Amino acid sequence: MKKITDEQLWNLEDGLLSDAQKIEIEQEISKNTAIQVRFDNIQSQKMLFSMSEMEKPKPDFAKKLLQNWQVEQQSISLETTTFAANYTPLKMVFAAFGLLSLMLLFFAFSNIGSSEPLGIVLPAFHFPWKSISLSLSVIAAVITVFFIEKLIVFKFRMVG
Repeated sequence: MKKITDEQLWNLEDGLLSDAQKIEIEQEISKNTAIQVRFDNIQSQKMLFSMSEMEKPKPDFAKKLLQNWQVEQQSISLETTTFAANYTPLKMVFAAFGLLSLMLLFFAFSNIGSSEPLGIVLPAFHFPWKSISLSLSVIAAVITVFFIEKLIVFKFRMVG
């Protein structure tokens, strides 16, 4: 016994099968009462569908559908721009921490003396580390103020 699906029964009822498939399924229907009951249900459903009146859409249905779709597309683009804007403060924080790390590195190099803690003698190298540290401190302060201003503007935009 071959398994007959509802899709095959619907195709038989709609006349979409080839002659060979039609004969094969009709033989299975005549042999199996369960398939016969399913096919009878499909025939009755098709009769009910053909008797019911088709609902016609309102004249402005397509216009409303397109407007709703456009609103949805705009909200999606707004969400993506908001999502992208959320990365800007994060990038600024990473930049500030990177700059702070560089400042600490320069500060550590500027405080290396001529001592021999591990028996290593450092060459006499005079570089203006302190002035570079001061310059980096000023740059870090400016970036921090800029970051705080952008963060405040971003928060007010989210609230309003």
